[in-house]
Amino acid sequence: MTHKAAIEIRPAGGAAFKVIAALYGACFEDDWPEPSVAELMNSPGVWGLVAMVDATPAGFVLARVIAREAEILAIGTVPAQRRAGLARALMTRAIAIAAPHADAMFLEVGADNPSARALYLSLDFHEVGLRRDYYRRADGRRVDARILKCEF
Repeated sequence: MTHKAAIEIRPAGGAAFKVIAALYGACFEDDWPEPSVAELMNSPGVWGLVAMVDATPAGFVLARVIAREAEILAIGTVPAQRRAGLARALMTRAIAIAAPHADAMFLEVGADNPSARALYLSLDFHEVGLRRDYYRRADGRRVDARILKCEF
């Protein structure tokens, strides 16, 4: 009999900046220092969620709502848990939290990340812009960022 992982989405409060900084480092090619994450999380309108798999942090989303606009600041899932529905669960919860306070949500996704883009398009986001050479990858490549929007 196989074990189905228990997924729980929790609000990121208190010292969650430490967990999110660690998750960010595990999810992406670069690090996000704890003081920077803490400063962002203490900014007006910013909030976060942490995805737990069998009580272990496995993903996160940071978002903000300002002037009736929501924005996904960062979202990530640890490599071992990708394609398990965590990003969809995080995005679905983030949209539900933001929708009563915003008219739309924006996010950026690397042009080299078709899986994430497909997820966002399936959640009713559509492309509204492009930032050329926005991301710098670990190998030095520059990658465009696609700007997506979901209207509530």
